Amino acid sequence: MDKPENPNEDIEFKARFSLLDVNNTEADGGEARLTLDAASLGLTGPRGKTRYIPLRDILETRAAEYTVIIALSTSEKLTISQLGHDFENFQRELSQRIRDLTLTDLLMQEPLKMGELHAAYRYIDAAGAEKQAGNCELRIYQTALIVVPELNIPMRLTFSEISAVINESYSIEIQTENSGKYIFTQLGRDLEPLTSVLGEQIRSMDLQVQALVKELMPGASMPAIRTLATLMKEGRAARRRDIEAVGPGLWAQLELQLTGTDGGDEYSFLKSIGQAQDICIGVKRGLKADEGNYLWFLVPVFDTDPTRPGNAVIMEAISAEGESRATYVFRMVSRKDYPSFKTIGELQSQMADFIRTVNHALIAINFRREPIYLTDEMLVRPQYEKYRYSIARIPELRALRRLYVGRVIHSTQEQWRADIKDVLSFNVKTQDDTLPWVKSETTPDLP
Repeated sequence: MDKPENPNEDIEFKARFSLLDVNNTEADGGEARLTLDAASLGLTGPRGKTRYIPLRDILETRAAEYTVIIALSTSEKLTISQLGHDFENFQRELSQRIRDLTLTDLLMQEPLKMGELHAAYRYIDAAGAEKQAGNCELRIYQTALIVVPELNIPMRLTFSEISAVINESYSIEIQTENSGKYIFTQLGRDLEPLTSVLGEQIRSMDLQVQALVKELMPGASMPAIRTLATLMKEGRAARRRDIEAVGPGLWAQLELQLTGTDGGDEYSFLKSIGQAQDICIGVKRGLKADEGNYLWFLVPVFDTDPTRPGNAVIMEAISAEGESRATYVFRMVSRKDYPSFKTIGELQSQMADFIRTVNHALIAINFRREPIYLTDEMLVRPQYEKYRYSIARIPELRALRRLYVGRVIHSTQEQWRADIKDVLSFNVKTQDDTLPWVKSETTPDLP
């Protein structure tokens, strides 16, 4: 069939499908009419019943022997076969619509610096296994490189996750901190412009972070600023002990940025009940000209006495105007395992793992917090379904959702403190990791 003039137009195909459940057993299948629209794939059987597969639930597509194999976020697998002459059209249209939807859902909301760079690519994961290969388009944004495969789902490589860029033998190899490496070839005349603009954007981000660090800690030396910029790049929260290791007095300067705001009382209270040496502070500069900076911090609350309120990491963000938004509480380790930790050192090691998880997840979603606390029921609502892409594809975000305990809304200082104490007590009284905190009747709203 011909490609439609309107790329958002619904397209129909005739084919055969098979849907395998989590046990690899066929749950549905047969001849069907396939309907592709902007957000879903419809499968209509001979009896007229239609099953809709949201495109946001598609994790990966691949083709083998004229069959399209689709991996779903539900752990199911869908295969489409017997497309005849429409095989390539279907594959192309499906990929295009997933790409369009994904690029909308990448939560970037930042300016494009360079696009329409075409290349061949290979993606090799951290274990050394080649996971993807083919043709792609490359796009450089303010904080990330987007890889748009011809027949797969776009990938976002944030500059803060890039550990090295190697340009040799007419190819570019991009190494990342956690997710392996990407090799781009067949760039032709685009090789040098890509290398140049990518390098400029990475350097620009680094200089912006250095300027921000200098603003926050005016007493820091230039070598210290460069080190701190690495610790705090793109909004990462850095631990107190790591900042103090860079130079004396630096943590105190950074802490003043919090205590001097309207959220200073909240910070002081959380500091008084938490592990002060393991507090982390980060700062995120707004992507748009009219957006200011905001500070955010993590306070771990734990103890070798498992009956004391804790087993938690508390996250708070304060805007440039000093307005505190909400307080988020996460479980640090399994509630059943918490009593087995006998030393502070063991718990501090778990905190280090949590810092890596939360930093990676927040950078990947551009510090939006809705994907962390929205329930599965809320994620099906039209205004929130865009977050399903990030949740399905970012393991650190899924981990944060599993660790999420509850959100404390600011009303009065007394009410906020009472709710914080209540959620911390709840977190050590139950052993079921799936139970979220619900505002207790013993802590009613205060006048």
